Amino acid sequence: MKFYYFLAPALIGVSIAFVQPQNTLALSSAEIAKVAKAITVEIDNYDSSGTEATKRVNTFLRLSAKTGADVGVSTPKIPTATVPKADDFYIQAGDKYKKGDLQGAIADFNQAIKINPNFAQAYYNRGVVRSASGDLQGAIADFNQAIKINPNFANAYNNRGNARFDLRDLQGAIVDFNQAIKINPNFANTYYNRGIARSELRDKQRAITDYN
Repeated sequence: MKFYYFLAPALIGVSIAFVQPQNTLALSSAEIAKVAKAITVEIDNYDSSGTEATKRVNTFLRLSAKTGADVGVSTPKIPTATVPKADDFYIQAGDKYKKGDLQGAIADFNQAIKINPNFAQAYYNRGVVRSASGDLQGAIADFNQAIKINPNFANAYNNRGNARFDLRDLQGAIVDFNQAIKINPNFANTYYNRGIARSELRDKQRAITDYN
């Protein structure tokens, strides 16, 4: 059993932009008093739930805003979602991967990479998903790109080594495991993975050293 690593997406909130109220024109004191009296009368005539009163008052406020009248009260600010970002698709892809939807995860990683072509973690995780789906050559291509963007990406070397192992390129796998260990000398599972590769090559003594 070899150890693959999937980077869990960070919890990044969706950005929300708010529509700010425009500058308004002030009503005269007499107009404000007249409006306030009308609202009071209206509310007094509504049922105890206040639902209808709320609707009419909000309607009044919206109409006042359209005319530019400043009545000292404004309608609630309306949140509007921004255009999805690379991080949004990255998080969605991670969720789909956890649920076993490999093709859906790949599609979302594709979108994340389309928005941000230098997103090393997205290439890396897409490579993990492609490995899980049996597309080892596609996985290696993704790990290559992740390493190109971040040459010190130890996990990418480890997982590329695993993919090469599965393609029976044992020497290539060991080269990748060596590099992962060089970057992170405490990468225990990579020593284990290299031990398996060495064992397959009948290099038993060094395999035992890795297992130790």
